[in-house]
Amino acid sequence: MIRLLGPIAFLLSSFSAWAQAPITAEEARTTARDFADVLEEGYMDPAIGARYAAMLRAKAEEGAYDGFSDAEKFAEAVTADVQAVKIDRSAVFVQRSGKRAYDLSYTIDAQDYSSSEISRFHPTVLDAGVKLIAVQRQPDTRIWFVLNDGTCAMLTYE
Repeated sequence: MIRLLGPIAFLLSSFSAWAQAPITAEEARTTARDFADVLEEGYMDPAIGARYAAMLRAKAEEGAYDGFSDAEKFAEAVTADVQAVKIDRSAVFVQRSGKRAYDLSYTIDAQDYSSSEISRFHPTVLDAGVKLIAVQRQPDTRIWFVLNDGTCAMLTYE
């Protein structure tokens, strides 16, 4: 099963004419709240899903999603807010440039967080920029990256 953490952007990329349509502040707030409900009910780790949901609802109420000119830009903002994915005891995130992926974990020995680049063995694989991250758990753990050029890249994760 593939868990998409940015389903709004994924769906919008499939419907580009709709994605470029104007979005009202009320539509943005309602969509963010609906997405928060989805995360709260179906996220693989309920505690993290609840945190993401609370953050999205708070940002929606503050008006953080009100000023977007079209639905695609709104979707990109919401997706960026929940882009990191949790895998077992680690998190995987994409560097701000969108071209490098990292694993973040807590080390008990050092009593600190550490990160390592997981795209280091093929540093150009994400050069198009990452638009979306998804995690597949079966038959083995794979991290899928939807790239800005429409292609996908996949890393196996152990």
